[in-house]
Amino acid sequence: MFLIKEIQAAGFFLRVAVIVLLFASEAFCSTIHVNVPGDVEVKGEEVTLGQIAKIRGDDQKMIQRLGEVVIAKAPGPGQTLSLRREDILSMIRRNPDLSLEIFWELPETVTIRSDHVLVSKEKIIQWVTEAILLKINWPKDRVKVHPLSPGQDLLLPRGKITHEIFFPRNGFNQRVVPVGVLFRVDGKICRRIWVNTRIDLYQPVVVAVKPMAKGTIIGPDDVGIELRPMRNSRRPVLTDLNQAAGKRTKRAIHFSQPISADLLEVPPLVTPGKIVRIIAEKDMLRVSTIGQVKGKGGAGDMVRVMNLVSKKIVYGVVVDSKTVKVEF
Repeated sequence: MFLIKEIQAAGFFLRVAVIVLLFASEAFCSTIHVNVPGDVEVKGEEVTLGQIAKIRGDDQKMIQRLGEVVIAKAPGPGQTLSLRREDILSMIRRNPDLSLEIFWELPETVTIRSDHVLVSKEKIIQWVTEAILLKINWPKDRVKVHPLSPGQDLLLPRGKITHEIFFPRNGFNQRVVPVGVLFRVDGKICRRIWVNTRIDLYQPVVVAVKPMAKGTIIGPDDVGIELRPMRNSRRPVLTDLNQAAGKRTKRAIHFSQPISADLLEVPPLVTPGKIVRIIAEKDMLRVSTIGQVKGKGGAGDMVRVMNLVSKKIVYGVVVDSKTVKVEF
């Protein structure tokens, strides 16, 4: 009788042990394992647990829900964010429906970095220069673009990066031209920057190839053509050698100086006191006499001249250095 009771007691404890093992096994199987490394790289604007951790377990729905929990706002491109162990656990506790057994492998501090793409300042300047050359109405080999600031490299989130370049409303009619560059990542506006530039437009100009004193009659060996930046000036420079040939300098001109029209004058063919022939023509009649010029003038200029025979002063047009023509 005692033996039977002992066997029944043993059976009871055995059944209890089996039940305990079953519950323990079920609890073990439902445990979620979360492994978070100490240094992770993320994409996007938010940091979720699924981005920074490896989550394992049998309950796939719970794993998915855990992975979607937002831990923090993602750091900017090239920046880092440090999260304490307690910060991460605190965000999980804010979701009471996720109260289940979780086995954590979590360091005291997790460093989070944002995945990014570097866009070099050299590349940005290249884009700006190419856009200006396409936009401006000037021969491309006569345009130089000078960035006025060194700029800096840009760090943008990884994705499909596109850029758009835009110019000020008044175009290029200013000394400093700010050029805008708009960056989009996956179609969303990400960054806008400005690149200040100076744009030099070059044109061929007449320059002195040697120093010239006042009163020099310009010959073919005195001037040449060089490409020079255009400048807003009230004294437009000459752009053709023929515009300077045979002219006389009104003041001294130094080597390599651009020559403007106001620096030159047409040398007079006649000067005061010069003896010339005075001619008068009408129909088939031609009359000539000797005269003395009382002023100076070039071809086509009206000058006073005295008839040396009659001693009268008449007005005539300079034909050449020896002839003045008067009207009857």
